[in-house]
Amino acid sequence: MWNKPPPAGYTANPPVQLSASGDAHLAVQPLAGGEHVTAWREVTRGGARTLYTSVAWSHPERRR
Repeated sequence: MWNKPPPAGYTANPPVQLSASGDAHLAVQPLAGGEHVTAWREVTRGGARTLYTSVAWSHPERRR
């Protein structure tokens, strides 16, 4: 199943676009219909680090 060529007529999704908004990092990937977004933020308090994440997607339109 892995390393097989894509089927004829397959169109890959565009590459992920990385950006930031304040202290949050964003990975946005436009899809054939809609988009997928992963956001994350790392917070350090004392010797502890916490990673906050959120994942969202839209279909069929992109949300802004």
